[in-house]
Parts: sequence; structure tokens; C-alpha cells
Amino acid sequence: MQDKTIYVTQPSLAPLDEYVELLKGVWERGILTHNGPLVQQFENDLSAKLGIKNFVAVTNGTIALQMAIKALGLKGEIITTPFTWIATVSAIKWEGCTPVFCDIEPDTLNIDPYKIEDLITEKTVAIMPVHVFGNPCDVDAIDAIATKHNLKVIYDAAHAIGSTYKGKSILEFGDISATSLHATKLLNTGEGGGCVTTNEELHEKLKRIRFFGHNEEKDIVEDQTIACRIGMQVQVGRRIPHQVLVVLGIVTAEKRPGSLPEITMDITGLVQRFCLPKNNHT
Repeated sequence: MQDKTIYVTQPSLAPLDEYVELLKGVWERGILTHNGPLVQQFENDLSAKLGIKNFVAVTNGTIALQMAIKALGLKGEIITTPFTWIATVSAIKWEGCTPVFCDIEPDTLNIDPYKIEDLITEKTVAIMPVHVFGNPCDVDAIDAIATKHNLKVIYDAAHAIGSTYKGKSILEFGDISATSLHATKLLNTGEGGGCVTTNEELHEKLKRIRFFGHNEEKDIVEDQTIACRIGMQVQVGRRIPHQVLVVLGIVTAEKRPGSLPEITMDITGLVQRFCLPKNNHT
């Protein structure tokens, strides 16, 4: 009997012929990057699907976190969780800030909001919680703490593309949410990510940061010094999503059975059933 590889996860893919059909337009237009028509279509389609207003597509979730830190002008300590992927901490350090770890709740695995205040110092500038496995953090408690201490909140929503809270996308909480569209996520563009904010000024700033500080008139109005190189990919490939990749997101989002929030709730339920302590009744 031949051994068969069992994967932890595999990406959802739309039919190849639909993908190829959209690629034909890319070849005809000759626009592969920057704010091309398919990037704009993807941002608009995804915003409509999730019920959100402002989605800024970027090349991965790590750069989305870095852009969020940059857009908010943060320098100092950022309180976050140790129970996360290394990119959460890498983004903080790459942007010249210092991560401060807060313990997590045993029943949700999310950051424990009741332990955050003990870690706040005169150097604290923000809180960066993670919606672990797409399960929303206690956003109400975190917002109250941030308001009390005049701190910014950036949510690492890498897993939470379809999560909701009180009937609203979880991506619209905090000052900025950064999500991932990596191949392992519920919705993928192969590699990809995005920033979401309800603040129009921040939304425009994020778009300028994505495009090396240029505004719509192509004047450079933002200081662009995001120091990020991973492997052989340099900055030009780290912020601006590729037209070929967003095609995958467009066709996959259209063909995914059920809504993203419904699928997210199914996965959250499985995590609570099999991964969390038996006394969990959330």
C-alpha cells in the first residue's frame, strides 16, 4: 500500500478555467502590479462580501501589520500575545517598537484583557491582540482599556477574514485590523493580506504607504522607510499585490460555498470542541 500524504490544510481553489479567463485580461492590459483594475475589483468585491467599507489589499499579513504600525506613527512598547505566529512579533520589531507579552485566556487562547493594564507603562503606545483561530478577542474590554489609557489598537486578524461580532465584521474593530490571505487561510490569494479601518484618513494613508508614499497625484507625501526584506523579495514585492494573485482571490471568493462568517463559525466551533479545555462553555 502506497503511503498518502495527509496535509494539515489545503487551499480552496476555484475551477482553473475561471482563473485562466480572468488572466487573459491581465495579459491584454499588461498591468501586473500597483493599483490595477483587478486589485480594485478584489478590494470592492471583498468589502461587499464582508460588509466592510475600506479594504486595502497588500502582499501578505506581515506587511499589513507593519503598515498599520507605520500608519499610526507608533514608536514604543506594544502589548501583544505570546500565543501567535512569529510574524506578529516580527512586524513590531521591524517597525522599531518593543513587544511586551501579555498572558492569554485558557478558554479562548486569546489575550487576557484583564492582565493588560498591569503591563502598561509610560512607553506603551498600543495593544496588538490576535483573534486566535478566528475566534474574536474581547474587543469591548480591549477598547475600554485603550480609551482609558489613550492607546492605539491594531488587531492581528490573520485568521479572522470572515469572523463577526454583534453582527459586524471583526475587521472593523480597533484602529486598524490586519488580515492574511495566505494559502492556508479561509480565503486565499496564494500570498496576500490586507488592512481594514473605518477611519477615512487612515484608509487614505494606508493606500499611500502601500504605494511608496505617493498620493493620487503621484507626489511623495509619506515617509517610506519600511525596512522589510524576506528571502529574495524586496520592498516592491512586499506591499503592492500582484494582479495574477488577486485573480485567485476573486474567483475563489465567488465560488466558496456558504458565507465566510458561516465557515468561520464552523471552524471556531471545532476548535472549541477539540482544542480547548472541557470546562469551556462559550
